[in-house]
Amino acid sequence: MARRQKKPKAGLPKGNFDLLFLQLMMIMMAFFILLNTMAHIESEKRLKALSSITMTFGIMQGGFNFEDKGKATVAALKMSESQDSIVRTAKAVTELAKKLGGDDAIHAIPLDKESVRVRFEHSILFDSGSTKLSSYGLIAMDNLAPILQEPDVELIMIEGHSDSTQAPGGPMGNWSISAQRALSVFAALRDRGVPVRNMAVAGFADTRPVTPDVHDPEKDRRVELLLKFRTVTSDDVPSAEATQEMLESQASDAEKVAP
Repeated sequence: MARRQKKPKAGLPKGNFDLLFLQLMMIMMAFFILLNTMAHIESEKRLKALSSITMTFGIMQGGFNFEDKGKATVAALKMSESQDSIVRTAKAVTELAKKLGGDDAIHAIPLDKESVRVRFEHSILFDSGSTKLSSYGLIAMDNLAPILQEPDVELIMIEGHSDSTQAPGGPMGNWSISAQRALSVFAALRDRGVPVRNMAVAGFADTRPVTPDVHDPEKDRRVELLLKFRTVTSDDVPSAEATQEMLESQASDAEKVAP
């Protein structure tokens, strides 16, 4: 009788070529898994970068939705982080200080995750004893207004402060000069398009020195803007039609003024 041939036992392939081929396939599989993982990470980075760009330059309703795999749909505007608003404002204020040469006279002081205090020493905005904005003060307002027109700026508290030296006008002199300087800043920002509904004005005289119990007139004579931020939604962004109408109106006004 013919002997039955034994079936080969299942196991690893025999021979050097088979082993090398199996190892190569395993390495290639691991390599493709790694590539796929890296591609996913890069895709997330690109999405964050594109979202950052749209939040920086603005996005219209009906714009491009980066999160919908390239489909042009109504944009679901991403909510901005308050921390980003504070960083953006601090950076803009720093650039303004460099532009005016007042690095030591203009400061952005973050208070918490929703608010920042912008401090102007009096010398950068006003001449000594004056409540009228100086030429430097007007330039500061020109540069500050666009920062304060961002849709996430919810409140602009304009505070006037004086030092403890008695100002002309009797006991109310310091109150008067601090309030009038705050009002001058308010009027300048209003004239430059900052919404009046977002602003409030107060004069504190010498009741709130920068450093309590320390007499420092140069630092105490100042105007401060307390900015509070909120989350922005698509309702805060003008539609494409509204923006087009605004641009056409501006162009029409420019033609009327042109000689």
